[in-house]
Amino acid sequence: MKTIKIGTVKGRHEMPVEEYLMDEVVNPMDFVTIHNEVFASMKTLLEPYIRTESSVPVNGNYDECQCFVAPDICVHLYVTGLTAVTIEAVKFLVLNGINCKIMHFNRDTGSYEPQNLI
Repeated sequence: MKTIKIGTVKGRHEMPVEEYLMDEVVNPMDFVTIHNEVFASMKTLLEPYIRTESSVPVNGNYDECQCFVAPDICVHLYVTGLTAVTIEAVKFLVLNGINCKIMHFNRDTGSYEPQNLI
């Protein structure tokens, strides 16, 4: 299984990643913009590893009715503390059944520790 390391927001904390979902968050309460940027980034970053299948619209929303099949990857999502960004990333991963570990920084050890999502 291939591991894909993705950080949530660039420049907030040192992370062992090269790719981020967002370069910055101008307004952490602008949930629509955060949703759009996170979903677009996830689709772009994971495109080489997934195939798309059609599915039933999610709550009638045809923007989210693609199902991404990626059985051979596990995303390690490094989080920064911006909850809205983390929630949108988790939403994308869960809706699409993508294996994931949420990587949390442990201040006591100075390293990241995984929390299994799927």
